[in-house]
Amino acid sequence: MSRKLLTTWIAVAAALVTGCATTQDTQEAEPGATGGETTVVEVTNNHPLLVTVEAVSSGFDQRLGQVASNRTERFELPSTASQSDLRIQVEPVGSTDSYLSPQVSVAANDVIEVTVEANLGLSTVAVR
Repeated sequence: MSRKLLTTWIAVAAALVTGCATTQDTQEAEPGATGGETTVVEVTNNHPLLVTVEAVSSGFDQRLGQVASNRTERFELPSTASQSDLRIQVEPVGSTDSYLSPQVSVAANDVIEVTVEANLGLSTVAVR
């Protein structure tokens, strides 16, 4: 393999690694990170698969992010989500199953705690 081709492959690999790291960092949000009052969704994934998390409000889904197996991630709830007609939907990647939480009412600075279990029917949601 020529030195030029090897150098090109190393540059491409470095760009991909850097891009993935940047994407991961932008998914997480800390409460109050924007300086205003925020609502945070904290998801603990005990399911063996990576899960996608969405806020469902007034019939519209808004993707919050993904959580790897045996990890906990925090997402800022978008201001466009209704705070009185809100559900959290969790879908394991590569599965046809999903979990849709009961409707929750939240206020600014609340934390919605979602625990995703291997048996999705045993998953829970709480507001604190």
